[in-house]
Amino acid sequence: MGDKKNRSWLVSIIIIYSVFAAGLLGFWYFSSFNRVELVTDRYYEKDLIYEAQITRIRNTKALEQKPAFMIDRKTGVLVLEMPSFFVSENLRGKIKLFRPSQAQLDRSINLLCDDENKQAISIANMPAGKWRFQLTWSDGQKEYYWEEILII
Repeated sequence: MGDKKNRSWLVSIIIIYSVFAAGLLGFWYFSSFNRVELVTDRYYEKDLIYEAQITRIRNTKALEQKPAFMIDRKTGVLVLEMPSFFVSENLRGKIKLFRPSQAQLDRSINLLCDDENKQAISIANMPAGKWRFQLTWSDGQKEYYWEEILII
C-alpha cells in the first residue's frame, strides 16, 4: 500500500513540473516571436525637444474645438476636419499615420485642407487594425499637436 502512495506522489510531482515547464516554454515562444518595435529610432533626440511638444499639446487643449477624424468605411476614406475658426490658407503641418506594431507601414502626409477645413485621406490600402493618427500643425502664430487612436 505504501508503494502506491509513493507512486501517486511521484506522478503528481512529474505532472506539476511538466505543466510548469510547458508554461515556461509557451511564454518563451510567445515572447520570442512577438514583434515589439521601438516607438522611434532616435528616442534620446526626441526627448530633448519634447518641451516644444508639451507646448503644442497645451495649445491644442486650450482650443474650444478640436480636430476630428471620421472614417467612411464604404469609400475607404479618412476625413480630417479642422476647427472652423482656422483659416485653411494659413494651416501648415503634417499628418502621421503611425502603426505601433509595424513601423514599415508608417506614412506621413502634408496637411492640405480645402475651403471647408477638411482633408480626405485614402485608407483603402491600409491594413486593418490599430492606427495612431498624429497631427502637428501651425496656424502661422502657434503650433499644435493632436493625436487619436483609430481602428481601421
